[in-house]
Parts: sequence; C-alpha cells; structure tokens
Amino acid sequence: MQALLQFMYVCPIGLIAFDDEGVIEWINPQAVNLLVSGLHVADFTNIYTALDREWPELRELVRTDPHRTGLRVRDHRLRGERPERPAVFVAATVEKVALGRNAMVVSDVTATAQAEVSLRASEARLRTLFDSIDEGYCLCEMIVDPAGEPIDYRFVEVNPTFEEMTGLIDPVGRTALELVPDLEFSWIARYAQVGLDRETVRFEQGSDAMGRWFEVFSMPVEPPGHFAIVFKDQTERRAATKALQAAADVAAFRVRLLDALRASTDTTAVQESAAGLLGEFLGAARVHYIDIDGTGEHGEVTVDHHVGVSSIVGRHRLDDYGSVVMDVFRAGRIVVCDDVVVDERLTASQRAATLELGIGSHVLVPVVKHGRTSAGLAVHYAEPHQWTAEEVAVIEDAAERTSVAMERIRDEESARTRQLRAELLAELLAELESHHTVEQQLEALAELLVPRLADYVSIETPLQSEPLAVAHRDPTVLETLRTLRTDHRVGLNDAYSTAHVAAGQAQLISEITAATLATYTRDRRRGALLAELAPRSHMAVPLDLGNGTVGALVVGLSDPSRVPYTPDDLSFLREAAQRVGVVLAANRLRHEEHSISVRLQRALLPDSVAWHPNVLIEARYEAASHVMEVGGDWYDTFTWPNGHIGIVVGDVVGHNLESAAVMGHLRAAAAALAMYVEPDPGALLEALDRSARGPDGTAFATVVCVILDPATGELKYSSAGHPPILVIEPDGTPRLLDDAQGLPLCALATGPRATSSTVLQPGSLIVMYTDGLIERRTAPIDDGLEHLRQLAVRIADESLDRIADQVIAEMARSGDVEDDVVVVACRYAPPIAVFEQRFAARADQLGVVRAALRRWLGDRELECDDVLVAIGEACANAVEHAYEVDAIGEVDISITDHGYYLTTSVVDRGTYRPPRRGISYGGRGTRIMQLMATRFARDVGSGGTVVTMTLPAVRTAASTSS
Repeated sequence: MQALLQFMYVCPIGLIAFDDEGVIEWINPQAVNLLVSGLHVADFTNIYTALDREWPELRELVRTDPHRTGLRVRDHRLRGERPERPAVFVAATVEKVALGRNAMVVSDVTATAQAEVSLRASEARLRTLFDSIDEGYCLCEMIVDPAGEPIDYRFVEVNPTFEEMTGLIDPVGRTALELVPDLEFSWIARYAQVGLDRETVRFEQGSDAMGRWFEVFSMPVEPPGHFAIVFKDQTERRAATKALQAAADVAAFRVRLLDALRASTDTTAVQESAAGLLGEFLGAARVHYIDIDGTGEHGEVTVDHHVGVSSIVGRHRLDDYGSVVMDVFRAGRIVVCDDVVVDERLTASQRAATLELGIGSHVLVPVVKHGRTSAGLAVHYAEPHQWTAEEVAVIEDAAERTSVAMERIRDEESARTRQLRAELLAELLAELESHHTVEQQLEALAELLVPRLADYVSIETPLQSEPLAVAHRDPTVLETLRTLRTDHRVGLNDAYSTAHVAAGQAQLISEITAATLATYTRDRRRGALLAELAPRSHMAVPLDLGNGTVGALVVGLSDPSRVPYTPDDLSFLREAAQRVGVVLAANRLRHEEHSISVRLQRALLPDSVAWHPNVLIEARYEAASHVMEVGGDWYDTFTWPNGHIGIVVGDVVGHNLESAAVMGHLRAAAAALAMYVEPDPGALLEALDRSARGPDGTAFATVVCVILDPATGELKYSSAGHPPILVIEPDGTPRLLDDAQGLPLCALATGPRATSSTVLQPGSLIVMYTDGLIERRTAPIDDGLEHLRQLAVRIADESLDRIADQVIAEMARSGDVEDDVVVVACRYAPPIAVFEQRFAARADQLGVVRAALRRWLGDRELECDDVLVAIGEACANAVEHAYEVDAIGEVDISITDHGYYLTTSVVDRGTYRPPRRGISYGGRGTRIMQLMATRFARDVGSGGTVVTMTLPAVRTAASTSS
C-alpha cells in the first residue's frame, strides 16, 4: 500500500480524492500544479473553494449527486490563462466511486491543443484549395449527448460555394438543427457514421426541410468526431430526371393507347379503350368521349370510364353545364376548370347541375372537323384539381389520337391509308425512341409495321448471315422465318435482289406473279422461304444502320385481300427508312454518351449551329469509346450583325473533369467575346487567349477559328496550334489552310495572332476537326491526315449531314479512337437559280402554282415530288389560315437552288384564323413539312406568316448520269 501511495504521489497525472462537501482526502502535487498554481499541497484542502477563482466551469462539473455513483464527466477539456504563464489546457475526468467519495483525474493536454491549433492552420491552407472548387465543402464536428449518442453537428468551416448550394447563410459556428430546425434525423445519423464510426461514405439524398437534393462524399478527419463533406446540389438534375421519367411515363401511356386503338374494331371499342387507359393513367374519376350534334346544343356519351362516381352515358344538353364554358368549347378551344365551386363562368343552376354529376374539376378537349367542334374528350375529378400543362397536353394528345382512330374506322380505305401514313411515321419514331438499343429498335420497327403496312417484315444486311429482325402476322410463319434465318444463309432480300439496296435504290414489285416467283426460286433455299411466305407484293429500301453499314428494310404482303403496294407506298417506306436511320444514329450517340460521365455529357456543347441560306453547317461530337470521362473537345458557331458567320473548334489538353470544365469556360468565353470583337479570327483568338490566362483558365489548348462572308465567299482563318482546315473545291481538289498557324493558347507569351484569308468557290466544302480524328498511337499523324483528305474528296458531293457522319464513321474504322472527336463540316453554296411567284390566296390557285413549280424543277433536273408536297402544304396553310373568306390576299413563294440543297420561303401578309369551312388538312401539314425538311421554321407576326424550309436538292437520274 505504501508503494502505491508513493507511485500516485510522483505520477505525472493529477489525482484527487474528495468527499461530497469538497473536502480533499488525498491529492498529489501534479494536481495542484495543474489546477491552482502557487498553492502547496497542504493548503489545498477543499476542491470547491480552490477552483472558484480559476476554473469555475470545472467547479460546476465536480459537484456530484450525493445519491448516485458513476461517471460524472470524461476528458472534459478546459482552458486556463494566467498573466504569469501561457494558456494551459487540461482534461478532467470526475467519477463518484462510492457514496460520499469522489475521484478526479486531471492531465495536461496543452501539447495536444497546440497540435490541434497547428492542424487547423493546415486546414486553413487547405481551405483555400476548397474555396476554388465548384462543389460545396464544409468541416463539421459531431455533437453527442452524455450517453455518447449523436444529436446534432456543428459547421466549423465552409467554402463560398456552400451557401450557394445549400441556401444556409452564415453557418460557421452554428449547428445543423439551428440552421434547419426540421432537418431529417437521417442526415445526423449518416454523418455519425463518419464522425463517430470513422467510415467514409458516398451517397445521394434529399431533404424535404431544405427543398434540395445532394450528391455527398464525406470522410472522417482528425480529431475524432470531426468530418469533412464535399457535396453538389443535384436538385435541378433530380428535377430533370423526374421530368424525364414523367415524359417516359407519358410515352409508355401513349404506346399503350396506340396499341389499344390499333386493336379496336369499332368506334365504341375505341372510346372504351381511350377512356379506360386515360382514366387509369391520370387517376381520374371519369373519362368519356362525347359526340356533338349538328346544332352544337347536345352531346351524346356512348361509353365512359368511371371510378367512384356514376356513369353519365346518355344525351346531354351542353348549356346546362355552363353556356359560357360550352361557347369556348364549341369555338374549338380547350376548357380547363380547376374548381367548379369557384368557377365564375357558371351560374348557380349550372354549377349545381355540374356538381350533381360528381364533377369537381374537369378538362374538355374539342375535336374540330371541317371547321366545327364535332366531338370532345372530357376528363373529370370529383374534387378540385390543379391541372398542369403536361396533363392537358396528354389529354389533348389522347383526344386527337382517339379521333384519328375513329376516323380511321369510319372513312374509306383509301382516305384512311393516306391519313395513317403520317401518323404511322410519328408513332414509329416515338416507339423507337422508347427503346435503348439498336437491336430493340429494329425489333420494334419490324413489329410495328406488321400488320399496318405489311404482312411480313425483315431487316437485313449483306454483312449478316441472318436478318437483324423479322416479324409476321402469322405466328407459325414467323417461327419458320426465325428457323430459316438460323439454319440458312439466306434472307428475304437475298431471295429477291441485293443489287438495288446495295446501290442505295429502292425496289418495288407490285404484283408477284408465278413468273416472278420462278425467277427467284431457282435456289432451293430461296424457294422454300418464298413458299412459306406466299408473297403477293414486295418492297425493299435501304436502311442506314450506321458505321457505314447499309441494310435493307424488306416488307411484303401475303394476304390476297390486301391492295398491292404502289409507288406512294414505296415513297413512304423510303421516307420511313430515312427517318429511322436518323433515330438509329441518335440512339447510338445517346448510348455512347450514356457510357461517358453523365455529369457533363453534351451540356457543354451548343444545341444548334448558325444558319445562313448560303452556308450550311453540320457539327458532330464523338466521345472515345474506351474512356469513361468527358474530354475537352468543343466547337461553337456565331453570327455577327454584318452577316459574317464564325466557326470555332478547340481541344483542351487532358481527358477528365478539369479539361471538360476548362472546355466549358473557353466555349462560354468565345461566345461572349464574339459579341465584342470585330469579325476577325486572329482578334478573337487573342481575346480568347487573354481570357484563358485568367484565374479560371487553362494551361494548354489548341483552337482554330474561321469567319466566312456568305455574300462573297471570303474565308478568314487563324489557328492556335490546331490541325489545319481542309477545303475541298467543287472540282474535288483538296487543300489545307495552314498559313495562319500560331502557338496554342497559354503556351507562351505571344504577340498578335496571324490571320490569313482565301475566297471559296461556290460549292466548296470546309472540314474542321480535332486531332482525335486523325491521330493514332500506331501511325504517323500525316497518315491520318491523308486518309481524311482522300475520304473527304470521295464523299464531297453527298449531303452535308452524311459527310459529317461518314467522316466520323470512316475515320473511326481506321483504328481505335483514343480521344474525343469534333467534326464541323461547312458548305458554301450561294444561289444558282431562284423561283419566285406571287398568287392569290385562293384554293383554285394551288394547282396553278404546283404546275409552275413542277416545270421549274424539271428545268433544273430536280426531283419534284417531295418539294411539291412540302411547298404545297405551306401554300395550303396560307390559303386556309391567312385571310378572311372575302378578303383579297396574296402569297409569295421563293425557292432558291444552291446546288446541293434548296432554301424555300412561303410568305403571307394575313392574320392567323381558324380553318374555313370546306377546307381542312387535319392539322398535319406542319408535321409533314417538318418530316421532309432538313430545316423548318415558322415565324408568325402581326404582319403575316413566314414559313422557311431547307430541302434536299435531289437531281434526277438523267442529271446525275450526265
């Protein structure tokens, strides 16, 4: 026992024993030195009295409950300052060891505290780093109760982005619950894993209390209980994701609706399907279709979908439910009522009649035919409901589709086929957009065309030993098709002819006779296939499958009761194949982008390019397939007030988030600087160089800039270390523009940037690109440049969009693409011929205009069918909508032949009005024009309407051969 007391006396930790009155029973010198400097052990008799002067906080902590034993406080840290010595930090632990007996241990933790001060100084230096990042950053400490359970956390340090991303003002020193009293406890529990359990976590989570959604990375830091958070506000992305999901739900609903309408065989079945699916999708109390009689006074409800309310099948007088409301409906406008009780358009009796039907809110969409409201689709809720624009759009779309379906059933076969062509194409593209892979899209394409267009469909390519997709109305024959495609190297297109499709031509066999079959059944395998299909009529058109692969979309009829195919059917199938090719290309691009980081994707690149009648621009961005990060390749286009068009292509060194961020900075800077810099490429690059050297700039980037005068063809250019511009003259001569080369941005201090110029010949092709297009690790860059030059010469006469696509596809096949690629193709094509005509806005003048236009197109050796349809729709819309019935109005047509494409405009000087009685195009003219044009725009103003389109200039076979 004596040895133990001697050890406690010399122990470096202060030890004290005292009773409940504070009387010290035993104390060693170290405790005296730490707590009350200058007192002798013998003078230190009462712990409470001794601590009153210097340690009042500890004085309160050592008071104990005389009736309870156990730990009072553990390692409570205190700071004490005296004039004669520096600040002292001590840690105290107090425990009641028995009734009336207490023990206290105190230790000097000054060195530890000073180390923490040094650590915070280091953290301050790190804070400078985190202040510059785009993510929010904060350092926190966990707050626990006496039992050690987490109850809150305090913000110790934050960076400037913190407040912007959280909306929390002046957070330092305050706790999370002080700033957000309703904060969900899940946040405290999650951070307790980090601060107390010392785990590193990464998660996404939303806070209803804050109204935000965050992507969070959190890791523990010293001392224990502290943790750091790096986060990003993903509220907008989350909202966008929800919007995309809502759009996907709408698309899925539309697919279900379309499937149901296709399966309906009479108008009642159409109404039942549409009402049921729409009511289920919206969760509505009632949905019904109502037919309006010729007077517009009464409506007949044949069937309705109702849940929780009664059926209202029967005849109704419309004005009983609101004459003002029904006048709006009869005028062909959508009626939206959020709350019947407060709708001022209703009288008391009309409100009572509406409520009696169980209608608390409703939307009524009119169906207008031949200038009058002939029917309507109504959706009811039993309670008030705040209708959204998206819901109204879905109802409007369902109303139109339901009307089309019933019209399809009522109308004659020829009229129905003509109306379904445009709808089928729209459905086809919508269905393809709902699938994610090319294989799924091709299967959906084949299945969607059967039986609406064909009895059997096959999608094939000469590179495959079997079809890519097949479909047939007869399941037995479909199984035979699948067996044949597995067991034999023969397909439908091979059974007829691969020459047409391989040459990019469509094939039509309207009537397959016995003699026709004999021609194709010399091969036993082909004969077996054709015998199973029993074809009566057959079509095959090229289908661009991407990457330079051209397949065949093959369709046929085997039912003898169906009308054989006509040239119009072939034109439709060819147009459908072209549009499907665009969708397939877009899907491939989206699939590739999805494998790249979703953080940036294409948000950093422009949505569109500058446009001028004399200049067409197509731009492409292709990410390196083996890299899972966004790179620094970029492009942009500008238009100056004097009409000059600028194109900038750049490449930031690196392939990571930093290079992508710098790329976004450069593109934004270029767009901003272009508005303040004269149209001179050297001046723009100088200004961009100065911006890039700023605090948010880059260490290294190459950029090339061209500025083209569409009126004269003068091309000015300047390069900052970028690969040279390739120009293909109209005669096929290639040349590189490399006279204005300079150092990359931020490489070294440079003087004025060199600018050179050249004058382009009409029809010249300009190709700008980044080094990923021509640079391969296994070959010299000159080889890639030569390959690009030869390729561009070979395809220079094709359409600009195909040129851009083929450059990417062909160059990618030459070897592994190790870097992102940007390709910008530009065609300078001033007008070579103009057609202009003014005609009176009367329906009888449309034929005269078509005849004159057909003659002009024939003289130009241009195929006229698509042009006549597109221009005809624009002229018909002007005749129908622009002027009053008795007004004298005129319409101006202008068509300019640019050699490679046509630019058109149709101008009226009237004011839009509803369709006049007796003339109706079903509202599909705009959709038809959009499908046929590579560029479509309509500007409606008080002075009239201007419709502009860019159409392909397709030369006739005679013109091509000559």
